[in-house]
Amino acid sequence: MGKISLLHVVFLVMTFIGLKNHVTILPPILETAKRDSWASVILAAFVIFPLLFLIIYIQNKSNQQPLKQWLKDKIGHAGAAILLYGTVIFLVISSAFTMRETILWISQLSYQKHLSFFY
Repeated sequence: MGKISLLHVVFLVMTFIGLKNHVTILPPILETAKRDSWASVILAAFVIFPLLFLIIYIQNKSNQQPLKQWLKDKIGHAGAAILLYGTVIFLVISSAFTMRETILWISQLSYQKHLSFFY
């Protein structure tokens, strides 16, 4: 059996974040906006597209150079460290919140009903 790589962990975290957004964000949007909730998708697209173009711009300008090295060349060692560590800290905190929410959701909704027999 193969080892779990960092890529697998990243995909797992992305899945948790997707599930959290699906479970915690969409129901309030649907409840509040009702039939007009499709507008939130268009609003999200306006936010996502500039970020997508930024990623494409960075990829084209870096000439397939590693991101860490490209950032050091463009904004200096200190700026690259602040940006990279800030991103890592944000992702770790986001992952921790997502894991907490997922565990609470699983424990309160799934198992609590079945365990009430033993109380």
